[in-house]
Amino acid sequence: MARVFVFIVQLAAVALLAFGLVLSITPIPFGLPLVVVALATLIMTTPSVAAYFKRLRQNHPKADERIRAVEDRLPEPLREPLRRTDP
Repeated sequence: MARVFVFIVQLAAVALLAFGLVLSITPIPFGLPLVVVALATLIMTTPSVAAYFKRLRQNHPKADERIRAVEDRLPEPLREPLRRTDP
């Protein structure tokens, strides 16, 4: 039962990510908060996404710098998954 729930959460996060990416190209980027929530959810529920995100942060210092800047302003439930991927 827990696996089904995790799968449903992952599916919802992917849909939220897609929707957020579409909305992020609008003049007012409403999609960016959706993308952050979706990424945090995927990092929490999918170990391979967490490992990929950690490698991304290790290989791209500028991206890591920007993520750290945003990290401090996020609410704790969104901040914690990003901190776990800190290189």
